[in-house]
Amino acid sequence: MIFDQIKFSKRYKNISERMDKALLFLSNENLQELPTGRFYISGDEIFCLVNEYTTKSVAECSMEAHKNYIDIQSIIYGKEQIGYSPLSNQTIVKEYDVENDYALYEGRSNLINMEPGLFVIFFPNDLHMPGISEEKL
Repeated sequence: MIFDQIKFSKRYKNISERMDKALLFLSNENLQELPTGRFYISGDEIFCLVNEYTTKSVAECSMEAHKNYIDIQSIIYGKEQIGYSPLSNQTIVKEYDVENDYALYEGRSNLINMEPGLFVIFFPNDLHMPGISEEKL
């Protein structure tokens, strides 16, 4: 997992060509002007999902993990928390969905406080729980 400010995203250049393209999009694109939806950065390999949602309590959220994609998360407006935990001995609650590239888990997590200008990168061995309400921020 990597957690940093978007303005420092160049620190992570050359980890992979795909990540370079995604971070360049994140730092150069005027994200506030994008409507909700999927935006392809480099075919199906790299895309951006813009979602609008109401945050939930930790009890209403699930930890997720991906196998094929690295997940870069950032928020445009507001604040939220994202849960994080290394994938080790957590209990799986939804088996891996090949088509949508995710599995769901239950277990404890550390909370990351998110606000505009920050990003977090989750690798396949990182469980994450986005969309947690900011009640305790």
